[in-house]
Amino acid sequence: MPSPVKLATLLDVAHMTRIVQETFETPWSMQMLRATVLNHAYDARVIRKPAGGLVGFFISHTVQTDSNLDIVAVEAALRCKGIGTHLLETWIQSARLRNLHGLTLQVNTHNVRAKALYEGLAFRTARLLHDYYPNGDDAYEMRRPVGAEVDQPPLPRGPAQRPTQEPVTQPAPEVPPRPRPNGR
Repeated sequence: MPSPVKLATLLDVAHMTRIVQETFETPWSMQMLRATVLNHAYDARVIRKPAGGLVGFFISHTVQTDSNLDIVAVEAALRCKGIGTHLLETWIQSARLRNLHGLTLQVNTHNVRAKALYEGLAFRTARLLHDYYPNGDDAYEMRRPVGAEVDQPPLPRGPAQRPTQEPVTQPAPEVPPRPRPNGR
């Protein structure tokens, strides 16, 4: 049974920071992660380890009727175990429950494995974003509809087709924090 995905709290930020530092060439800062956890405009969710720490997390935000995946990351030692897929499926289900229409994400054009993972979840390349990343790399913007009546079936994924690296998606804009109820 997959581990539960929970809302991120300020106690998770240090662990989130460690994961992004080991995952991304230009990682989000601790301040950016803290701001997104505090800001209601963002949906920050984590999978916690039973003994403390995090397995992985995602952050998304909503623009009109679409949800955009800002970042998804899994601890390096735990990649290729379906955790990234579980996080993505949770994001998709969350958008469905909120009656959103579309899902978008950006993926580095060099990250072939992540692109294949997204395609396996029915995402399709919508456009090329030139110089998207701070290092000048390009990204693909990928999209898929949310609603069950328009969902495309996932592409078949056998063992030989399974990605060996979890997706890498970033960056998100700096946002001023907005306190959550109950101090989160």
